[in-house]
Amino acid sequence: MQLEIRLKKILRENGLAGRTVVQRMAADLKLHRHTIGKLYRNQASNPSLDVLGRICDWLERNGVPGGILPQALFGVRPSSLWEAVAAPGAVTLYVGEYRQMPPGPRPLRWIAQHDALAIAKIVQSLSGTATVAERRVSVGIEHVPFRFDPEKSAVGADHLQEDRKRAGEIFRKLQASARATSAIILGSQRANHLVELLVADIFGCEAFTLPRRGRRAAPLYLAFRKEDRVVPSCFGGRTAPPGCTAVRGPGIYYRTRDGWSVCPWTRGVQDAGVILVSRDPGTAALRMAVFGFSGPGTEAVAEELLRVPDRFWPLPVARNGKEVGVHICRFGLCRDTSESRDEEVRVKDIEVIPLDKEILAECLE
Repeated sequence: MQLEIRLKKILRENGLAGRTVVQRMAADLKLHRHTIGKLYRNQASNPSLDVLGRICDWLERNGVPGGILPQALFGVRPSSLWEAVAAPGAVTLYVGEYRQMPPGPRPLRWIAQHDALAIAKIVQSLSGTATVAERRVSVGIEHVPFRFDPEKSAVGADHLQEDRKRAGEIFRKLQASARATSAIILGSQRANHLVELLVADIFGCEAFTLPRRGRRAAPLYLAFRKEDRVVPSCFGGRTAPPGCTAVRGPGIYYRTRDGWSVCPWTRGVQDAGVILVSRDPGTAALRMAVFGFSGPGTEAVAEELLRVPDRFWPLPVARNGKEVGVHICRFGLCRDTSESRDEEVRVKDIEVIPLDKEILAECLE
């Protein structure tokens, strides 16, 4: 059993969180701010009972009910991925919602078929009490809208700006919630802008901005197809990623110690996807992005997540108060040629590739 310090969670839930709270606590308690900072980020390996007692006294003086202390200050690290997802007691699934442009008298809105199938399977799994250690979990679904014109591959600047604004509002609300919740974000950045914002937040990139040499960059990259809807991204574009000397076509690229490797995409033959998980042990909040290079890829990686969830747990790297893990999934596709292209696909020869720990740690610094 491994204990976690939940100081950040207590501060948030009692309206005490803020940019200066660590400095204020340090000054009031006459402790070094790094001592409080390490506890706030759950980085203190052996805090003294004296320090913990003084923190509890400070919390009670500032309105935290004494009856929940000191036990509320501690939590137990979950032993499985679904326990971690369920720990806050609430999970929200976020999916991109197409809004057709130009709008007619009855505006069309829809969710991609494979995203909808992935959502249904995840909700079914979360609803099984055995899966989440008999903990009741509230499950919600929220749509992240974006405008889509089937006649154009590029997104108009005005439409993109409005879509980014709406997604930003949803993301800020998610991040700023006083009570920790888990979030599962489905679909790539082309169809769900929350994925773009999550990747930018984790790796310190500038969202919706093409990566350049010498700037902070994510260790993964989607090289789009020519026919794909063009969306500016900090981890995707029409070309290969910066620093990749060989152009190897559309697919999901990921960094290795030898440079960039790629899981290529070939229609009906091979596809790839990503499962990215980030967790804040100080609040128990978990963020997960599940997406494929294509729609079938998103459904396929969601199925792999549900089939062997603890392949993606525990998270291998901890930096700056975050625990992060990234897995690239490469697989072949089986399809009965007598069926419609829209039928559910079957996967073969799936390979799950964990991102190198040193590369991941470097990108989180």
